[in-house]
Amino acid sequence: SIPCHLAPCYLAFRLRANKPRHYFKDWLLLYVLTILGSRIQAYIIWLLYETPEYVHNWLTSLWIAFPWATGYYVLYRFALTVKDLQNERYNRKQAQLLALRNQLNPHFLFNTLNTISAFIHSAPNKADEVLQTLADILRYSLDTGEIEKVSLAQELLITQSYLSIEQARFGEQLEVKFNIDEDLRKVQVPPLLLQPLIENSIKYVKNRPLNIAISAQQTESGLQLEIADNGSGFPAQVLANKQGQGHGLGITKKRLALVKGAEFKLSNQNGALVQINLGEV
Repeated sequence: SIPCHLAPCYLAFRLRANKPRHYFKDWLLLYVLTILGSRIQAYIIWLLYETPEYVHNWLTSLWIAFPWATGYYVLYRFALTVKDLQNERYNRKQAQLLALRNQLNPHFLFNTLNTISAFIHSAPNKADEVLQTLADILRYSLDTGEIEKVSLAQELLITQSYLSIEQARFGEQLEVKFNIDEDLRKVQVPPLLLQPLIENSIKYVKNRPLNIAISAQQTESGLQLEIADNGSGFPAQVLANKQGQGHGLGITKKRLALVKGAEFKLSNQNGALVQINLGEV
């Protein structure tokens, strides 16, 4: 009899979950479904045991269904409330990610357009190449606008596209090395996670040539990404978390705060070191 009792609540939830809430209609639907469930249960009992004296009639079913339907309605409303809260939490998270993405794009565009402007007259072919790369990055940004995670391989590919723009500006004065375990390239990471951190190093490190090392490895606590440079390191107030340094650090920290289990650590080891632990993958 349990399926006959649970079926009304389940069916009502499926039928009305995505429709406007209406107290009486929702309760009436549950009441009708409960009556039908009661009659199905009575029919099954009759088929199995052939004991008509234990099978109630329609009038009795109408009476019995009333308190059951009311109880189901309470469960039904509770399930809808939980679903609404989950949707609201998801929508709020997506809105926060979109807001952070919108902060990132103008900042990145400003720097890239300056690079293109510098090449328009002196090296038009280079300007066209940089412009095409910019289009690829913006397309990637749009394509991943509502996606929480992409493969590390995709993230590295778009990171290399961004670096090609910066290397057009700095030439041999910018050196980037990757140390990525091949087995980790299929791991899922937040999109455009590395770019703002690399941009932060390019902006604040005065050493030339600027050396940036990007690594990814599996640790006991999960996937760990590291971005290191050969600059003078983070100021003491940044390490003490009292003052931010750069647009990229602030955006990355806020984005990772929305990723369950993610950790963000800054330190100085022969330059600035950013460590991101994304937990179990």
